[in-house]
Amino acid sequence: MRRTANALLDIRGSGLRPEHKARLSRAKGPLEGLTVVRQRYVDSTLVKVLLNLEPTAPPGVYTVSLVDEAGVSTNALTFTVSK
Repeated sequence: MRRTANALLDIRGSGLRPEHKARLSRAKGPLEGLTVVRQRYVDSTLVKVLLNLEPTAPPGVYTVSLVDEAGVSTNALTFTVSK
């Protein structure tokens, strides 16, 4: 992904639920300049997540996973932010 105003991620899987919330993390260092604006549950196989990537977001590898109310998370998906 390039650092732009917004980016849309389609998270596909099975058994996804409306109570899942997107959680971002970064492999190296703190998570800065990247936030979840909103997300939309489409069905049990798709959740759409809108991210805001600020121009100051450090380039590198990030992960996104979905977490339910009990704190159980799905497998993490990785994506790369570039300049």
